[in-house]
Amino acid sequence: MISNRIVGCLLSLVCLSVCACSKKRIAQVGNGQGAKQIEVSEAEGGGADVLEDPAEAFAFLSGPSPAGLALVEEARRTVSAARAALPRSVAVRKLEAALEFEFGAQEVARELWIDVLADSPEDPVALERLAQYEIDHGQHESAAEYLERALAALPDNFELILLLAKSQRNASQLDAAKATLEKSISEVDTKRVDRRLLAEVHFELASICCSQGEQESAAENWRESVGLFPDYREAHLALARYLARRGEAAAAREHLVRYRELQSKFVDERESGRETYDDDKQNARDIARLYTELASVFLGEAHSDVGVKLLERAAAICPSDIQSRRMLAWEASQAGRAHEATKWLQSAADQNLDKLQCQIEAAQAEVAGGLLQQAEHRLAKYVQAYPQDVSAKVSLARFFLSVISKPREAVNLLESVTSEHPTSENYELLSAAYVQAGERTKALASIDRAVSLDPHNSQLKAVKAMIKQED
Repeated sequence: MISNRIVGCLLSLVCLSVCACSKKRIAQVGNGQGAKQIEVSEAEGGGADVLEDPAEAFAFLSGPSPAGLALVEEARRTVSAARAALPRSVAVRKLEAALEFEFGAQEVARELWIDVLADSPEDPVALERLAQYEIDHGQHESAAEYLERALAALPDNFELILLLAKSQRNASQLDAAKATLEKSISEVDTKRVDRRLLAEVHFELASICCSQGEQESAAENWRESVGLFPDYREAHLALARYLARRGEAAAAREHLVRYRELQSKFVDERESGRETYDDDKQNARDIARLYTELASVFLGEAHSDVGVKLLERAAAICPSDIQSRRMLAWEASQAGRAHEATKWLQSAADQNLDKLQCQIEAAQAEVAGGLLQQAEHRLAKYVQAYPQDVSAKVSLARFFLSVISKPREAVNLLESVTSEHPTSENYELLSAAYVQAGERTKALASIDRAVSLDPHNSQLKAVKAMIKQED
């Protein structure tokens, strides 16, 4: 019989984190995959001159949730109440500006961001938003000035770098734009940058090189774009034109064919998106996110009653909102209401069946509450729906090994995983499954494979030695 000591060394429980409300707020710079999150210090909070009972200012949130334009007006009223409760909060002013900008009051938003800079002159969020305003109004030189200041605070933010280079190019500052991009490629750790964003950087650099008559350099950067992101349709088209001019008809045709395939796919997806887009639902998602961020500010200021009210409203107006439910689960768990915390996480998971992390978090809560069958069913259902998701299979295998002791089911999953993704971590976990199943020979073979894939890992060698000692 193999001892539990080996099993303990081989297994590491899957990380199932529930988002905690930190006393530092998080602000986001940029959109999409290149977005940058930064901490907003407590110095931005309300401090003095706040309402004696801020909760009274938010009493109107207890009624039925509105929709459409009524929801936008409620959001404005909510932000006004937040300003009254925390008049010195820079974070609240940022959120108010974001709301006004999103729903058409750009001049109001601009004044609010300028007001933010009066208190925090190098705030990267306000600087980026003001730059975007200038870009929208054709003022590319002033936009570049704002972006240079924002990059001083966030020098590795490729989305800001790309936006700065485009502003410089549009302001006819081609040499400055080229220098901005070349410096970012040479100095920033590109391995940590999203490949799609890095491909955009090379494409922008190619455009500048082309404008300056440097066709070979432009082609080199177009190739870099395609290498980083093979579905970059604009880069394929640019290469097709470049190669055609050089008389390389066959190579040009390959890129042109690929461009047409990608363009057809893009048009289909765009039309499908137009058919399914729901303006009211999008507004609800945006305002739920606003309420959640406001809640973080109030929770950081120890106004938990207001924070929870805002989170509950966010969850009510947007049934699929994950963050509000995670934070409500955290608040409930901190107050010792484990059953309520589980309900919030289950709600997030049930409304987001395609999100593995939501399923894992709900399963963790269910395990803690003794609902083992529900947790198993939840994870197994996801694996069945998404059989190609390796992380899901690994999570379910860990569940079988560490929670309900079904080593044979874990072995079946992990044999499939290692055949498709033969990593040292996966073979180590398969070895653990074989140990629990009592198959020592296969356990040794799997840990040998793990060691061969990661020969400098001393922990794997120690685990192998422990397995060999057990008979």
